[in-house]
Amino acid sequence: MHPPCIICLEDSNILTQGICSKCFMFFRRVVNEKRMRRCVSPCEEKRVGSPSFCRYCRLQKILDAGIIIEDHITWNEKILDSRYWKTLGKRLEGITNDSQFFVLLLLQRYQREIHQNYNTSLISDYEVGVVKINQKTYRCAKPSDVNLTLHIGFRNAIDFANQFPCFRNLGIERKRLIFAEFGIAYLLIDQAFKTARMTDDAFWFLQNGTFLHPSCFFGITNGVSPVQYDAPTQARYHCEFVNGLLNEIKTPFSNLEIDAMECVFLKTLLLFAASFIQRVNVEESKEIVSRCLMRLMEYTIKKSPIDGMVRYGEIVMLIGSIRCAIKSFYNQTTVSNVFHQSNFDLFVRGSFPT
Repeated sequence: MHPPCIICLEDSNILTQGICSKCFMFFRRVVNEKRMRRCVSPCEEKRVGSPSFCRYCRLQKILDAGIIIEDHITWNEKILDSRYWKTLGKRLEGITNDSQFFVLLLLQRYQREIHQNYNTSLISDYEVGVVKINQKTYRCAKPSDVNLTLHIGFRNAIDFANQFPCFRNLGIERKRLIFAEFGIAYLLIDQAFKTARMTDDAFWFLQNGTFLHPSCFFGITNGVSPVQYDAPTQARYHCEFVNGLLNEIKTPFSNLEIDAMECVFLKTLLLFAASFIQRVNVEESKEIVSRCLMRLMEYTIKKSPIDGMVRYGEIVMLIGSIRCAIKSFYNQTTVSNVFHQSNFDLFVRGSFPT
């Protein structure tokens, strides 16, 4: 006899992580839905012989069980055939005349919409480390949130890079070397884009809507892995790291009002102009970088006719700040409870440099 599914509590064929085939198929079916009624409080719909939750709460329970959408939903251009994406594509026409960068823009939009599924867990106002911004409730990130967003970031970066045939042809080891830097750069850009649209300067937001605060004791909870450094040392490292993200990345994103298309250009440049690119020979990388820089220049001049060239230079200079943040991130994985490598799953740890 099979153990009951942890979601629907029915005796059924368990596929993965204690979830039955019916709930897993439900997850695959609804994860891309654009219009799902949301519960404003824990669902109390009672049915005899059925779990006490609606479709929305059922999806949240599956996500809370540790199922990561990006592990099961892979981007492909067939997604663009749906009515929603056709309509969106027509609305975004004219942003760039380069078809490849346009597809990357749609891919990024798709990924960011998927991220919204992780933002919906109900948060009590009485939880430790909870704040309200613009009438919405957010909580401080836990080690599990950092692991989740790293997992999402690396998966998203892989899908982005695979849009370039020259990258797909690389061997596994060379890809891993690139992703050790590009994967972190990718998620930092998404996080900076999200953070720049929030009103409070004291918080750095992750893809799932949780945040980092300069104080490592803000919203501290039990259950984090101990590290070899004392509390004051850890607090100093954490404060320097988060303030660096806010001052060196978030502030320029906010001041320049970096948009989605400019994020695509930044990601492409960081993929093909990595700081260690001399160790990995990627065919066509110089041509792609040159074309990306040209498209970025055209875009910034079109967006800001008066000071477009200045804007172009400031965006390119952001690459250096992002690379510094990547190094700071890896330093954090050895000294921080929240970022300690022991908190991360095998996929995330396997994406780190050896």
